[in-house]
Amino acid sequence: MPGIFAISDPHLPTQTQINKYRVPFDYFQQVINHLESVNPDILLIAGDLVWGSDIAEIQVELDLLQNLPGKLKFFIEGNHDLWVDRLATSYSEVQQKMYERFSTSNFFYIGGRASIVSKGSIKVGICGARGFAFDQYEKPIENELLFRQNELESLDKSLIELKSKIKTEHTTVNLCLMHYPPTISVFENQGIKDEKFIEQIQNIEIINKVIFGHVHVEEDLRLYTTKENIELYCATIDRNNYNAVKILDI
Repeated sequence: MPGIFAISDPHLPTQTQINKYRVPFDYFQQVINHLESVNPDILLIAGDLVWGSDIAEIQVELDLLQNLPGKLKFFIEGNHDLWVDRLATSYSEVQQKMYERFSTSNFFYIGGRASIVSKGSIKVGICGARGFAFDQYEKPIENELLFRQNELESLDKSLIELKSKIKTEHTTVNLCLMHYPPTISVFENQGIKDEKFIEQIQNIEIINKVIFGHVHVEEDLRLYTTKENIELYCATIDRNNYNAVKILDI
């Protein structure tokens, strides 16, 4: 049955991923094959789409992602999506440029904002922000603290917008798309504690599921877990056998 599926960290172009991580040469085709078999109504992409610094140089890869199976696609940027951060000098300008470029119905940038999708009697609320995670081996620097604050504000903005929308739309389920894990609870061995992102999600009291990526090598990662009734899904493709993760039947 079609529904909502998620992937994360395709890291296009494929040769970059193959050379750096020695993944299967056909890993992205495996992703495509699985998506063709499940034919999602909605595909969520949780960041690290394309390794590149100039949007003009990565358009081919963006086209590949935009044409993946899935009637509607929502995406967030990751830490390797340098092309996003280099669209402008300030955080607000960057997001505005992303809104202007990616406001289509079939490939929609959800960072710092919210949307509601209907199918029959089911309404799904979707919001998102990239998030942030400290390096557990390094002392945070000023730029990292600023980056984290920007992402906290972006998440807050998206949550508030979704809460406003559902006052009249009455959604069945609400999803939050992020790149970084929003909580260390997704790991069995918990490191530096920075729970502000999951606290914001919990405090708004509307989100049922959070989808994230970013994590590749940590062996203690839980691909699925819950925290106070919020379901947490890791969609990183190499941690899911190059398959999309099913989030919901609709």
